[in-house]
Amino acid sequence: MHLVNYIDQIILIKTTIDDLLMVKVIGKDSIRYKGYKVKILEKNGQNMDLETIIYDEEIKKICILPNEVQQGIELTLNHLPIEIFKNTDLTSLVEFGKSQKVKQ
Repeated sequence: MHLVNYIDQIILIKTTIDDLLMVKVIGKDSIRYKGYKVKILEKNGQNMDLETIIYDEEIKKICILPNEVQQGIELTLNHLPIEIFKNTDLTSLVEFGKSQKVKQ
């Protein structure tokens, strides 16, 4: 499968070894011209930030994400990097408004 039609888009790819990748297609591989340069955003549910080359023969299926979803992902990546949450303790309870004491 060819990725030439998906340059500058975020898509899901199922590989021949059954990895599920969310990638942003950057362009053709300028050195070998047999693959596509991609930025892997997520691999099998794990956040990634890896630029690599994917070859046509490695792709089993392609899923195109709606434009609105792609734009939302781009906004999140550009303005709210996931790395800032990796080593922080987040509370499971968030309240808005006046603070109140909770009776236990």
